[in-house]
Amino acid sequence: MFRRHRFFKPIGDDRYELLLKTDEREVISLICNDIAFTIENDDGHEYLRRVFPIAHVDDAELNASYYELVHADLVDTRLTILRSVAGSVLDSEIDSEMLRQWVMAFTTVRLFLGTRLDVSEDETRVLDPDDPLVAYRVIYEFLGAVQSVAVDLLSRRL
Repeated sequence: MFRRHRFFKPIGDDRYELLLKTDEREVISLICNDIAFTIENDDGHEYLRRVFPIAHVDDAELNASYYELVHADLVDTRLTILRSVAGSVLDSEIDSEMLRQWVMAFTTVRLFLGTRLDVSEDETRVLDPDDPLVAYRVIYEFLGAVQSVAVDLLSRRL
């Protein structure tokens, strides 16, 4: 669906021109801000279970200790990255560090959306225009395509 589109153009050793359309930039900003809001106001939101999975399924005490130790840092990191990406979508170009943040932000968003859509790894779904969640599915696929291109570009730098 989105595979043939170029989202970034390498310009120099560490810079990428953003080739995203205005509506694509708006979607990225809105979804990153929406997920950041949900994380920030989390009251056990069911769609965050893949974003913050249980670390020790068989040991509630160990999991509670792990949660107490790292959860706040994980939340802060994800919020910072999501907001940073939302704030960078209007830029004409970004560097490789910001491109890495895009990859991480899209991982968070796609985990959230994947939970919402009940996506599994072995699933291939055709978009159904009558599906009430079709907009989420399009965003999920779009962000996956952008993320794939970003990962390819970053891996060339290794």
